[in-house]
Amino acid sequence: MSEFEFLFAGVTIVLALGIARLLEGLRDTFDPTRHFWIHSLWVVNRIMVALSIFWAQFDDRARTAMSFGFFLGLVTPPAILFLQANALVTAQPGTIPSWKDHFWTIRRWFFGSDVVLILSSFLVYRYGEPGDVVPYGALGAGLLLSIVGLVNADERVHGVLSVVGVLTVGAGLARIAMGS
Repeated sequence: MSEFEFLFAGVTIVLALGIARLLEGLRDTFDPTRHFWIHSLWVVNRIMVALSIFWAQFDDRARTAMSFGFFLGLVTPPAILFLQANALVTAQPGTIPSWKDHFWTIRRWFFGSDVVLILSSFLVYRYGEPGDVVPYGALGAGLLLSIVGLVNADERVHGVLSVVGVLTVGAGLARIAMGS
């Protein structure tokens, strides 16, 4: 087993736990009596982000040089994503009376942690061929969305952020699916 395979096994477990938490809370998130569409889009977004993280890291499997920076870059995004999943849907999603109130309670923490997740991705991951700026553009868009979400509490702004966030990550997944 290579160093990468050893590390990636742990990363996969953390990502799987995050996805499991999000899926576990999905039914409660879409409960019509408690539903808040902005929160729901961020839950869907985090599932897509988990898939993106997995594929971006798996795509780096041929890397032979391991460093502490690479190790941090491998473990930081999945760890943050797990914490975000826990914040978004909690360990007891059935006890949340209003996803709208819950979202506004965790908003600053969620977007602040997303800034850290994206910055760690900027600093460590290698994307595509030299000169390929598309992934950096998606990370830049995500960073901008997260900063705006962190400092702004307007519901209309957050509606736009959640839609753009899903579309941005969805476009990235489509790009991966097309083999680019």
